[in-house]
Amino acid sequence: MNTNKKELVNGIISVSISAILFGFLPILCKQVLNNGLDAQSLVLIRYGMACVMLGIVMLCSKISFKITKKQVVSFIIFGIIGGSVTSTLLSASYTYMYAGIATMFHSSYPIFVSLIMAVFFREKLSWKAALAVALAVGGMALMADRHGSYSLIGILLTVTSGVTLAIYIVSTKKSSYGTLHPIKIVFYICAVSTVTSLCVKLAVSGSVALPSAPADWVRMALIALLCTVVAHSLLAYGVQKLGATTGSVINMLDPFVSLVAGAFMIGEVPSAMAVAGCVLVFAAIFMIVISGGKRTDEVRNDDSEVLN
Repeated sequence: MNTNKKELVNGIISVSISAILFGFLPILCKQVLNNGLDAQSLVLIRYGMACVMLGIVMLCSKISFKITKKQVVSFIIFGIIGGSVTSTLLSASYTYMYAGIATMFHSSYPIFVSLIMAVFFREKLSWKAALAVALAVGGMALMADRHGSYSLIGILLTVTSGVTLAIYIVSTKKSSYGTLHPIKIVFYICAVSTVTSLCVKLAVSGSVALPSAPADWVRMALIALLCTVVAHSLLAYGVQKLGATTGSVINMLDPFVSLVAGAFMIGEVPSAMAVAGCVLVFAAIFMIVISGGKRTDEVRNDDSEVLN
């Protein structure tokens, strides 16, 4: 096997494993939430544990912790948006609707990236992008099956999480830290998310809730290690080998893994209407990912810097 083919295979395997790990994230989170832990505490513990793990990885890999003052400001601003706010909104939505459906709503963020680029950066919206937006809207309407186990507040939470993630992605490419090592970026985003979540939690309730059962501590460790540190590391490596567009297409396995895992692990079987909606949203995301200009493609598809 020649070097290029080997790198291609390694990239495909890496991104595929990453997508599978990301797919199990909402299921593990929902199990912990169902046992009484609130969304803010879950995000705090997740990113706190991941921050420690990533710090160890950086030390072992001799990745410098040094950043500029300008990058500190950027990390604080975008870390709050892309880490703490996005993750808290998404985690909170799991208590109102099926985890797999919530993940599919959230995964529509490339649609919001396209809209943001069109509205705020005057980028022309192609007919393919316009069609994708229409498909996504139709798909979301079907996923919001009023006969299913969903609520308006859950839908609002997860759609808003997709919007905040889109803002984070666009902002990251415009920020001063966009060229840093992906592991360093995730480390500092996790650090900001941890501090922010802690401050908010203490201000609101005066204390931080902890998992009540040993099994939930195991789940939290898996969330931090496998679904955050390992998943992001594999995705960053895979994108380097495959390119952003190909990596993003493969990473679209994530919401479907969540749907299947939710059905088998916690009995969340979506209705036929909701499944049809998922297919439309998937088609819309696929169209956005593989089309568009070079500039938006770079912004939209650099998932090595996206926190799930």
